Amino acid sequence: MGAIKSVDGSIEPQPFSLKAILPTMLAIVSGTIMVNLDGTVVNVAIPKLVERFGTDLMTFQWVITGYTLAMSAVIPIAGWLTDKYGSKRVFLLTIVAFTLSSVLCSFSQTVEQLIFYRILQGLSGGMVAPIGIAMVFKLAPPERRGSVLGLAQAPV
Repeated sequence: MGAIKSVDGSIEPQPFSLKAILPTMLAIVSGTIMVNLDGTVVNVAIPKLVERFGTDLMTFQWVITGYTLAMSAVIPIAGWLTDKYGSKRVFLLTIVAFTLSSVLCSFSQTVEQLIFYRILQGLSGGMVAPIGIAMVFKLAPPERRGSVLGLAQAPV
């Protein structure tokens, strides 16, 4: 249940409405899909990308490994950043950073550049899911959190 201030200054409970949080939920779902898709999309193109960059598979594996390690490394600081700067601000910043690093990946001329840009992607993308989950917990009342979180994570 949310609460609103009435004209006389008293706080009146307001029933929970999924419709009211829908725009935020769509942002969370879109961000989560983007990051998860990007974690696996490179896998289908490995043979062509190895050929394109003129490298070997052992070197190219760092494109995937660097992304995954970077994602894992930032999960613990996501909570601290949201406490310090606010979940909405940090979430939007990570989405922007993720998008910009994705653009940089598309302009990579060498495998080393691609590895570096994928690490940047992982650093920003690793915070999207934990911040999104925390935002769902703030948006939904305790009795509805399970179902709302299930909706937010269903596309994953």
